[in-house]
Amino acid sequence: MPDLNIRDMPTRELFAEYQERYKNINADTALAYLDFEKTSSRAAQMVDRFLESESLTETRFICLMLLYRQVSEPMKPSELAHGAGVKRGTITGVIDGLARSGWVDKVKDEHDGRSVKVSINHAGVTKLERILPRIYQLDNDIMAGISSQDFEAFSKILALINKNLDNME
Repeated sequence: MPDLNIRDMPTRELFAEYQERYKNINADTALAYLDFEKTSSRAAQMVDRFLESESLTETRFICLMLLYRQVSEPMKPSELAHGAGVKRGTITGVIDGLARSGWVDKVKDEHDGRSVKVSINHAGVTKLERILPRIYQLDNDIMAGISSQDFEAFSKILALINKNLDNME
């Protein structure tokens, strides 16, 4: 459900009506899940708008970050695809776009002349170092007002949700 933007959220009463037809409905679970989806979609949209204002997409940003982490070691496109969670066919276009923007360099693989590796260049590093403080401030603003105990509980809940998702795959 990408970009869930329900303005008229279902009510507990509506779920009570549905329970008469669908016995496995748990109103608390359904309402919490919808709220979680709506909140995460709103946060992702906010980050996407910021990245777009910087001529980036989430995938392009992730690739720059992966390259930035190991600035002295170029990466194979397959490594970038794996790290960014995208298909090999997708990563080619992402790399080409980053290269056109002047943020990465493609170099022949010294061990396999048919292959290339990708590295972040000075312009890419400068770009990231300029926007990272704003990204981290955006993270802080989104999460403002949450206590350290609530963060701990939230992290445990997210870990449990991820475990459940792993078990479903």
